[in-house]
Amino acid sequence: MPREILHDSHKKHPLVFRDTSSAGFHCNGCGCLGVGFRYRCDTCNFDLHEFCLTCPQTAPFSFHGQHPASA
Repeated sequence: MPREILHDSHKKHPLVFRDTSSAGFHCNGCGCLGVGFRYRCDTCNFDLHEFCLTCPQTAPFSFHGQHPASA
């Protein structure tokens, strides 16, 4: 994974890769608690799980065919 990345979920600043094995964080992508690898903006206190960073922004659902669901 890259050390620093620009992501659509946080366009103000780049997100920097961090290993936070000793401290937990709140993921701004999914809203869950996390421990371990994350991408972070210290300026905005914004965190994403490594998994949430790579998830698609939209997903098709067969029971909702009008348009893709977005996060």
